[in-house]
Amino acid sequence: MGDDSHMDRPGEGDKTDERILDKAEEMVIGDGLQAMRMDDLAGTLGMSKKTLYIHFPGKNEIIKAIIRRIAGRISASLKAVLEDERLSFPQKLDKVHCTLAARLSVIRPSLLRELERTAPEAYAYLDEMRSRNIPVVFGTLLREGMREGYVREEIDPQFAAEAWMHMMRGLMQPAVIDHLGLSLRETLDLALLTFFRGVLSEKGQVEFDRLGAEKHLYGKRRGHHHS
Repeated sequence: MGDDSHMDRPGEGDKTDERILDKAEEMVIGDGLQAMRMDDLAGTLGMSKKTLYIHFPGKNEIIKAIIRRIAGRISASLKAVLEDERLSFPQKLDKVHCTLAARLSVIRPSLLRELERTAPEAYAYLDEMRSRNIPVVFGTLLREGMREGYVREEIDPQFAAEAWMHMMRGLMQPAVIDHLGLSLRETLDLALLTFFRGVLSEKGQVEFDRLGAEKHLYGKRRGHHHS
């Protein structure tokens, strides 16, 4: 093992935390939760287990920190999209979709199953983060779409955002994903197609179809399960 005495110097804590989380996230995303063992993590980083436990009391705390960090990245990206005054509602909807899809495309459904089964506290934390953030993002987006005439005027944005949050919470359950036989990315694509068909005005649906056709994204999902 390498000499890790430098880890305790003032100001080094945050850098060490990030280094630990970088490697732990790589292990979890690449090979699953079981691949991220504290012994192996410490050895890969060239530090003692004692030092590792100084920074994180256990594996569950590392997993929660990874979830918090990923959620922070996504939130920052979505905030930048929502605050970009150069973008129209259809462009923002498209960029929100792309941001979420890019993140979900690297997460295997088996990782959610493993998280639910072996780290229920961390899984509950993930669910809490989703419940807190989804209504804020989509409520803001829907209100803007209504002002621009892309969302039907009779829609209640807050109610619609809550409905979307519960829809996604349900669809992202490991048992549901297994039953549907879809990836997380495919689940998001189909959920967007289904949900926004109901809330968009005629003007909004025209733009929605145009963006989907340009990317060969939404249209190819139609009839996905029909034989």
